[in-house]
Amino acid sequence: MCSRVFRSLCLRSNLQATRCYVTGSGGYKLDFSVGFLPHPLKKPYGEDAYFICNALVMGVADGVGGSALHGIDPGEYASGLMAEAHNISSAMDSSGKRICPLEVLQGAYEAVSDVAGSTTACIAALNGDVLDVCNLGDSGCMIMRNNEILYMSKEQTHGFNYPFQLGAESQDSPMDADMSSHTITEGDFVLLATDGVFDNLFQEQILDLFQKYQGDFSALGTHVAEAAFDMASNRTENTPYAIRCHTMIGVAHMGGKMDDITAVVARVCRV
Repeated sequence: MCSRVFRSLCLRSNLQATRCYVTGSGGYKLDFSVGFLPHPLKKPYGEDAYFICNALVMGVADGVGGSALHGIDPGEYASGLMAEAHNISSAMDSSGKRICPLEVLQGAYEAVSDVAGSTTACIAALNGDVLDVCNLGDSGCMIMRNNEILYMSKEQTHGFNYPFQLGAESQDSPMDADMSSHTITEGDFVLLATDGVFDNLFQEQILDLFQKYQGDFSALGTHVAEAAFDMASNRTENTPYAIRCHTMIGVAHMGGKMDDITAVVARVCRV
């Protein structure tokens, strides 16, 4: 099962949910649930990509759509970056080296230097009982414990709808990423997601979903993605995107923002 998951995650896919149990380091293992819904006009693959490696490392990337105006598939750069990040993470794990998400991102960035396009990226790696997180752009990482939010990564943008991004034509580099480390314990939940989730769901709504569906963990990623999609389709409710429209550009907007939606959920378990 894991090889199938790795193959579909390193490439883009319309996988709705998957589950993978594998042994991690430091006496912990990660139980994964993934939800992915492409933009209705960008089926079947969309422009997001994601990967999971050896229950230790996971990542998401959101190909920046502006490059499509120049005939470039934004998803190609995102999926290439994630595939290389998977390969580098696997090599680090095999060598027994501590897996540094920034090193993974830097190596993947260099490996796809000849690919057109650009992308945001968020990578998290489990090292013993510490989760190291590297985030560049407006994808992000949330850590939850006992129905409380312990950590939410900071969004990095140059302006409205202009996230930090990696690519040959971008001024940003992996060194601009926000790095953080967090002690984790059994029962913690980690969510890595693209802005298709965070533009449409408030943090409290995400926490409510985890409280409601943690007993159905294999489908938790799908529940998060579907909730985000429902809000993206909504034209009356307040959303993080609506607030951003008002505060950043002075535009009155109600409802969400339709986008590709990727949610990679991990639960920390003892071996």
